[in-house]
Amino acid sequence: MQLIHLGNSIEEAMNEIEQAQGTVYLRMQESFFLTRFSSFMQHFMKEFPKVKFRVESGFHQDILDQVLNHAIDFGIVPRPAAK
Repeated sequence: MQLIHLGNSIEEAMNEIEQAQGTVYLRMQESFFLTRFSSFMQHFMKEFPKVKFRVESGFHQDILDQVLNHAIDFGIVPRPAAK
């Protein structure tokens, strides 16, 4: 699952520094946060208490644009439906 990959990527980056700290800027669709991401965030915050999350909801294209423009650290959008 891509959420696990995201978690592993964040954890690997944080392990590269001795004391993980700072703010991670995320944007995702609200329904994803409510159904899947909140439990991951609780676990991650216990593991890395000095890391803060700034989470905002947004629309698919806005999230993609912000990632491409480096305005946010991570953007989570649904995978396009298979045809």
